[in-house]
Amino acid sequence: MVAKGGIPWNKGRSWDDDTKRCISESNKKYAMEHPGINSGENNPFYGKKHSKKTRRRISEANSGRKITEKHKRQISKALKGRPFTKEHKMRIAKSFIGRPIGRPIGLVRGKFWSEKNHTWIHFRSSYENHVFSFLEKMQMVVKYEVEPFIIPYRYKYDNVKNYIPDVLITYKDNSKELVEIKPTNFVDEEINDLKFKAAERYCKKNDIKFSVWTEKFIFDHNMRSPASI
Repeated sequence: MVAKGGIPWNKGRSWDDDTKRCISESNKKYAMEHPGINSGENNPFYGKKHSKKTRRRISEANSGRKITEKHKRQISKALKGRPFTKEHKMRIAKSFIGRPIGRPIGLVRGKFWSEKNHTWIHFRSSYENHVFSFLEKMQMVVKYEVEPFIIPYRYKYDNVKNYIPDVLITYKDNSKELVEIKPTNFVDEEINDLKFKAAERYCKKNDIKFSVWTEKFIFDHNMRSPASI
């Protein structure tokens, strides 16, 4: 054991393959005999964070590094059946807000600069492009926020998922409308029904109108009556 700031006893040393294999097998055996020994609060690094310098060094070390198919299978096997915590799921969902996500070939996607919102607006279908462009021109619309927030909903019995609505519109009369843009043939799917019910509950609590805009509603240009004066 070396005092903080001292020189580690193994600095500059390198292990041969046999030694590395012995250490690896020993660690694996110990982990199997003591399940959970380094999980949660038992992990020596629990509650700590890498410094910016350390994160940069890790990033540089892994830059350009290719993972073999064998390594991929090992990672997949280790993670299989491992449940994510509620906090982890929320972090994953938040990381996707506003991020352009790939869609199947044939769907229109892109972005444009919004003068009304002073930011780039990403669309993932011709429906979204049409709606966002229309909102940009509507005088009764003060602003609109694409993928504004996360709404948790229960799927099956014990599985909580996250739903990210398409757009939150703020009108000149200070009213708000949360909108999901969805093709008619997808509206009645079970998963979407659960999402929409969760959105309706959220909107009811927050004095927001919830709507599902299908292609018929969108392309008829009958999106909303003029704001009251």
